[in-house]
Amino acid sequence: VELHEMYEIGCTDILKNRFSDTHQISEIEGQCRSIEDWPNQLNFLRPFFPNKILLHFMDEGRPCPMNWLYMKPKST
Repeated sequence: VELHEMYEIGCTDILKNRFSDTHQISEIEGQCRSIEDWPNQLNFLRPFFPNKILLHFMDEGRPCPMNWLYMKPKST
C-alpha cells in the first residue's frame, strides 16, 4: 500500500492499526535515487541527457520519498 503522509498525516499509523490483527505488516521506506539506479535497458538514452536530467526522470515528480506497507494476510 503506497502511503501519502504528506497529504494525510497519520495515515500510516491508521492503516497499521486497522490491519495489524489480520496482516503481517512491514514498512518499506523509499530512498533517494542515484544514477546507479538507472535501468540498463534505457542506457541508450544516457548519451543524450546529463545525469541530473536522468535522475529527474526517475523521481516521478514526487514531493518527497514515498513509503509503502507490505501487508501479508495472517494464516487463519
